[in-house]
Amino acid sequence: LSASEKTKQVGVRAKFFGTVRDSALKSVEVLPAIVVVSGRSDALDPLKFLETEPIDLKDFASGSSERKVKVVLPKGVALAEGETAEVTVKIEVEKISP
Repeated sequence: LSASEKTKQVGVRAKFFGTVRDSALKSVEVLPAIVVVSGRSDALDPLKFLETEPIDLKDFASGSSERKVKVVLPKGVALAEGETAEVTVKIEVEKISP
């Protein structure tokens, strides 16, 4: 890290699109839930969390599943050394009774 760079811990949120057919999203867990990023203060200071690449909910049926997805990094932000670019998103889907 140069003198103008710093690190920061930020949360990771799963980003979804689409809908789960005849079901509802019961729970979502992202592992790891927090990553360490590095960058200049002007890029890191406003950063509250990172999002994953979009996950299509139509691919999920009832029950539990997990997907490995990449974390999307804003311009000027990098993962700190030792951090992984992928997270595991665990999703639990519950069937809706008609």
